[in-house]
Amino acid sequence: MIAERLNVAVIAEGVETEAELTSFRSLGIDLFQGYLSAKPTVARLPPMRFSASYVMLVEALSQSNAA
Repeated sequence: MIAERLNVAVIAEGVETEAELTSFRSLGIDLFQGYLSAKPTVARLPPMRFSASYVMLVEALSQSNAA
């Protein structure tokens, strides 16, 4: 595999089934992420922080759209 020659790790994304995981492993890809390993969740996301200038821009845009 080209990635091995370049010493680059390959990560399979979006792995949802055991069959997909088996296929990737047969190709030498052992790193994966996706629904099979962890279900999506919002509760674990860090709180979103916006700069003051971004907040001012959003407020100005919403006021101009309301007019």
